[in-house]
Parts: sequence; C-alpha cells; structure tokens
Amino acid sequence: MAIRIFGREGYATTSDAVEAIEYAISNGAKIINASWGGTGDSLALKTAIAKANTAGALFVTSAGNEGQDLDASPLYPASYDLPNVLSVAAASRYGDRTSFSNWGRRAAHIAAPGEQVLSLSIDRSKVVDTFSGTSFAAPLVAGIAALAREQFGPEPPESLRRRILAAARVSPE
Repeated sequence: MAIRIFGREGYATTSDAVEAIEYAISNGAKIINASWGGTGDSLALKTAIAKANTAGALFVTSAGNEGQDLDASPLYPASYDLPNVLSVAAASRYGDRTSFSNWGRRAAHIAAPGEQVLSLSIDRSKVVDTFSGTSFAAPLVAGIAALAREQFGPEPPESLRRRILAAARVSPE
C-alpha cells in the first residue's frame, strides 16, 4: 500500500509519520519503507516503530543524504536502535558508498544502489529520469525484504533483518 505523508509543499509532521505507520500496521503491512527523516528524536515516532515490530513489520528507512556519520550526528528514524529498523545507505554502481550518503557503524546497516537510479520522472516532458539519494536505495532493500519473505515465509522482523544483512557483501570501507 502506498501512504503519502508529505503535502504538495514537501512538508510532513511527526504526527503524519506516526499516523501513516499506525495505518500500515492496522492494515497488515509486514514491510514498511520510510524514505524520509530528520534530526528530531521523537518518543511518539519511536513508539510507533516499536509497535510495528510487535505487529511483525520490518521498518526499512533511508540513512539520509548529508554525508555524515549517523553515530555522531543521528537522524531519525534511521538512528533508532530497534530490532526491526533497517537503515539503508546509498552505494554507487561500483558498490562503494556515495559521497552524499550518511553512514555509521551502528546506525547505517546496509547499502544499496542509490546513485543515478532510473525512476519515473516528475518532469512531464519525459517518462523516466535518473535520481540519487538514500530514498532510492531504501525501497530496493524493502523489495528484497518482500522477495525474501515470499521465498522463506513469514518470520519475525529481526530474523528477516538478519537474513538480509547476512546475504550482503561486506564493503572494504
């Protein structure tokens, strides 16, 4: 299911995010992709993500595009230390972390292609375009989670997270 939390001006509140997570949970979502984030730590947001864990949902989130260490400068929801959170950094086509992607030994768990990703365009003069950002990497990991869930069957979010991380290639960085 697609749930939009940002208005036309590109803004959303924490309560918008919490409401979307609660809607997803109440409608049976088992994988939630959250390609958004910010600097504000919120008990309400953390609680909603913890409820998603209790409901059996993996919470895949983008790590952010500030080129910083999330362990030193946290962004949320990527930096929440919850068993169902899987924070995704952006990798280049060569497999290395992009210069814009956030990272962190504890807060960024995996990287996926996030540079020059072919996607539908918002420009009406063309159908597709290339974009970069962790918001393009996170949905790829959410898709992998869906495929793993289909292949191996339902399992707790923490188990699914471990399965995905175990299958990843370790970067020399």
